Amino acid sequence: MATRYMIAIGLSVPPADLVKLSSIARLELFHDGFEGGEDGLTTKATTANPAAPTKGPEPAPGSSRKRRPPRTLYRGDPGMWSWVLHRITGATIFFFLFVHVLDTALVRVSPQAYNSVIGTYKTPVVGLMEFGLVVAVSYHALNGIRIILIDFWSQGPRHQRLMLGVVGIVWLLILVPAAVVLGIHMWEHFR
Repeated sequence: MATRYMIAIGLSVPPADLVKLSSIARLELFHDGFEGGEDGLTTKATTANPAAPTKGPEPAPGSSRKRRPPRTLYRGDPGMWSWVLHRITGATIFFFLFVHVLDTALVRVSPQAYNSVIGTYKTPVVGLMEFGLVVAVSYHALNGIRIILIDFWSQGPRHQRLMLGVVGIVWLLILVPAAVVLGIHMWEHFR
C-alpha cells in the first residue's frame, strides 16, 4: 500500500532507502513528490484493490481550489492535552524544586544571605506563584494516579476518558479551597 501511494505521488525512492535518509531529506522528497503540474497537486488515492475505480471529491471544474496534501499536525483530544499539561507541570515542579534546593543550601553558606533571599519571597507575586505551584502539584499528582491506573489496571484504557473527567473535577474541588486559603493568607499578610 505504501509503495503504491508513493508511486501515485511520483516518489521514486524505495521504502528501504527512505529509512536510511535523514528526516529533512525525507521531507524534501515527500514535498517534491507532492508538487504537481500547473493545476497543483496531482496525487490520487488508491484502494486495496488497484483494479477497482476510485471515486472521491474532486474540485469543481473551473475552480481555483487545489487539493492539498493531508495535514500532519495532530489536532489532539483531551488525552493529548492532559499529556502536554502533565509534562508542563512536571517541568514546573522540577524548576521549583531546583530553586528550593539552591535557596535552602544558602543556610550552610550564610544565614544572613538565606534570610535575605527568603525576604524577597514575601511579595504578592510570589504568593500567586505559590498558588501556581499548588495548581501544578495537584494536577500532576492526580493525573499521575490516572496514568498508573491506565497502565496497571486491565480496564484502565477503556475508562481513560472517564478518569480524565474525574481528575478534572477532583482537581477543581482541590483548587477552590486552596485558592480560598491562600487568598486569606495573602490578604492578611499584605494588607
